[in-house]
Amino acid sequence: MKTIPFPQANNMELIYNLVKTMPEDGVVYSTIAKENKIADRQGSYYLNALLFLELSFKIKNRFFPTEMCLQFKKADINKKEFCDYLINHPKLNVLYTACHSIKDKKQKLDFIRSYIHSNFNLDEGTANRRASTILNWFVWIEKQKEEL
Repeated sequence: MKTIPFPQANNMELIYNLVKTMPEDGVVYSTIAKENKIADRQGSYYLNALLFLELSFKIKNRFFPTEMCLQFKKADINKKEFCDYLINHPKLNVLYTACHSIKDKKQKLDFIRSYIHSNFNLDEGTANRRASTILNWFVWIEKQKEEL
């Protein structure tokens, strides 16, 4: 199985909605793409984001909800609870904590890019794209915290 260190799915609102609606019998990326009017490759980005967040697992080309995802669905998780899950997730917590104290957006991007490049052996361009995704996630989290 190929591991994707950091996903490319920028829209955390869509990720949140997928967590709440993922069918127990699984889904393929083309279905996600069609339902959300995005390209097939983008559908795969969003399902891979769920893999990264340990909210899905993959068998062949089909993605299934993990037990955690099913618990979230059953509890009808709200955005605050989802944000708490995200900021405490082991793959995001170090970055979120560090970025929270950095005020300048470019410095945040540079920090995330450097962390990804150093720890996951990705080239600069890929690390930069992944950093942009993670920063978009953090912006979404902060927006949700402000609204609550």
